[in-house]
Amino acid sequence: MGDVPNTAIIIPELVRPGFLFRQLAYYADLGIDNTIYVGDSNPRPEFDRVHDFIKKLERQLNIKHIQLYSADRYQGLEELLTQVQEPYAAFVDDDSFLVPESLNTCAEFLESH
Repeated sequence: MGDVPNTAIIIPELVRPGFLFRQLAYYADLGIDNTIYVGDSNPRPEFDRVHDFIKKLERQLNIKHIQLYSADRYQGLEELLTQVQEPYAAFVDDDSFLVPESLNTCAEFLESH
């Protein structure tokens, strides 16, 4: 079927870094190659905590940590989507998990239809 394009995972983050850390550790354990875009609307101390955690995972994951200045969740999500370079993207909240193999299955379907 050919090469399947990478599907981006987009995660908005606001005041719940513990959930985000758990989710990113899950993706690191799986060794996924999807690009992960974290749209961070946290105030400075939490933003720095998230940044430090992401730095620890940069050899395991392809993460783009983007500081968002939007107060509204949906404006932040819209701003985050402008950063995505991949042809497909999947949204997930910081307290949920995606099964990366299912993203590849969806991308394969979209590519062939």
